[in-house]
Amino acid sequence: MKKIFTPATFPLMDISQVGFLKLHKIEIQQSLSNGKVVFNAPMTEEVMNLLERFAADELVPVSSFSTCVKTARSQMLSMRPAR
Repeated sequence: MKKIFTPATFPLMDISQVGFLKLHKIEIQQSLSNGKVVFNAPMTEEVMNLLERFAADELVPVSSFSTCVKTARSQMLSMRPAR
C-alpha cells in the first residue's frame, strides 16, 4: 500500500489517539511506511480539538474506547507484512 500523506492528513502512531478519534466517529485511513502501519487522520479543526481533549484526559466510556482501540489494532496487524 502506498503512503497516503497529503496536506489534508497527518500521521498518527499512537493507537490510543486513533481509538479516541474512532470513538468520536472520525474516519482514519491506514498506510504502510517502511514496514510500519501509520494511521492518517484528516487535518481538521475538529480533529485538533479532539486531540486536545485526549491530551486533557477526557472521560470516555471504557468499553466503547477499548473496542475502538482493539479494532484499530486488528486493522494494523492485518496490514503488516507476514514474517
